[in-house]
Amino acid sequence: GRRLEECIDAMRALWAEPSASYAGKYWSFTNVSCNPRPREHAVPIVLGGNTDPAVRRAGRVADGWFPYTISPDDFATQAELLRSTARDAGRDPASIEITVWPGSYDWRAERDPTWVRRYADAGADRLIFVSPVAADGNLGPLRDDIARYHDDVITQL
Repeated sequence: GRRLEECIDAMRALWAEPSASYAGKYWSFTNVSCNPRPREHAVPIVLGGNTDPAVRRAGRVADGWFPYTISPDDFATQAELLRSTARDAGRDPASIEITVWPGSYDWRAERDPTWVRRYADAGADRLIFVSPVAADGNLGPLRDDIARYHDDVITQL
């Protein structure tokens, strides 16, 4: 975990300046260029994990959090831990985008608005769902399924 956090700091240093230097416990470099650099001088860092240390790490250093196979109750608890850790670190919790895939915990409930609402109410900013893709590359059914998810689930939130 400490190596990961330091690696994130080092990457952000590389992305911020044309010639970057960084000195840490695990990583160090002097006058190194990363080309091409991201246009906005940063790449959003999204961290996963459901454990307390992983969620705290996301609250301290990440731009986003994406847990996997997490129940709505555990998601609510961990989302609050994320927000409190961000506040303790002097960060605005709203600046951390939370993505969740409710179907990773229970695929049968993935399209149940009542089930999905529990994640949205706990702070999910983005919802992921699975949609079948035709082997022939026809995107019509995919578009239809996305519209159906919007109409059947998203509008109910």
